[in-house]
Amino acid sequence: MNSKLKQLRIGKGYTLEQFSKLTGISTTYLNSLENGLQTNPTLDTIDKIAIGLNEDLVKIFYIIKDMQKC
Repeated sequence: MNSKLKQLRIGKGYTLEQFSKLTGISTTYLNSLENGLQTNPTLDTIDKIAIGLNEDLVKIFYIIKDMQKC
């Protein structure tokens, strides 16, 4: 099952590698975050993801927070 974060990234047309280059976040970290293995990203990381996806920071924050419940 794809995480909401991964679905959002794919929906925007980005591969993991493309999104990594866009945000400056490593593919390993992004993959871990999308798969729920990384559970405590910094606000700076969440902001980079939000900007890269052209989404509201609060929306991305809650998507990541909800993934932690699983």
